[in-house]
Amino acid sequence: VWGALATLACVDYPYPAGLIVPLPANPVAVACTQALSQAGRGQLLGALEAAVQVFTNSTGSLVCHNTSMELVGGPTLAAPPTPFAPALGSINVVWNYQVCTELILEPLTTDGSGFIVERESQIADVEAACRARYGPIASRHHWLLQEFGNGADIVRHTTNLIFSDGVKDPWRVGAVPHNVTSPDQSAFHILIADAAHHQDLRFSDSRDSVALTRARATEKAAIARWLGGQEHAARWGLSGAHAASVNG
Repeated sequence: VWGALATLACVDYPYPAGLIVPLPANPVAVACTQALSQAGRGQLLGALEAAVQVFTNSTGSLVCHNTSMELVGGPTLAAPPTPFAPALGSINVVWNYQVCTELILEPLTTDGSGFIVERESQIADVEAACRARYGPIASRHHWLLQEFGNGADIVRHTTNLIFSDGVKDPWRVGAVPHNVTSPDQSAFHILIADAAHHQDLRFSDSRDSVALTRARATEKAAIARWLGGQEHAARWGLSGAHAASVNG
């Protein structure tokens, strides 16, 4: 439940999308509507199930929820237990390997669909599930911090780099600080209102928010400066300024 709802928020795009599973436009609003339709009849457990099913059974073709798959360290499959073929093929295999060796998240409980940081007491079970799938690998809990430093360190010691997060995305709580820039101002962070997980990197859509459109313009202007300076940016008709937060 936790993983499904958190991931639903992660991919709360204003149009139908299938990044992880096929979802309708504004899936969080859809889930809330489904939940309220049940809660109004006093069915709180049914309301929760209705909300979760927007993510776990969006196609309506899943006839059984195998709850044993959701237990930390529980049985895992070679392919995601979903009724559709992932658009990117076996991406869950490489993603889970990265999670096991670098991030120590908890995707194995849903075979690729979870984006939850495990509790300290669960790490041993997650590691056991990782070894069962990939053999004697090393789970480096603090690798990112040791290799790159904290978020502020990363920004201060890099150049020509944009960090962006959507306000809707639960992952933004682990992002670099929004007010940190590199000494030459070429590395910075954008917090985008009304945007979900890496939505600025997706194709433009008429349903994109004003804030998202402005964020993309800021990113294009920065890249233009990196490639050819202010003159190049001017030819693109882009402003040279950037902001730490982009609102509607």
